[in-house]
Amino acid sequence: MKKPKVCVVSLGAYPLLTRQDIELIGGAELQSVLLAKHLARREFDVSFVVFDHGQKSPDIVDGITQF
Repeated sequence: MKKPKVCVVSLGAYPLLTRQDIELIGGAELQSVLLAKHLARREFDVSFVVFDHGQKSPDIVDGITQF
């Protein structure tokens, strides 16, 4: 059986996903990251579309792919 796939568009979530500059993060980003981490632990294929912060693309952190 294939893994279910989920893609989240949360442009400001990259710092929270990588644990950088988290003082600038609001509630929507936090909720989307918490949901994504939970789904990734349950074997979902989770991806995020985020703003460019100079990261390599794709960047994989905690099983979550970021574009």
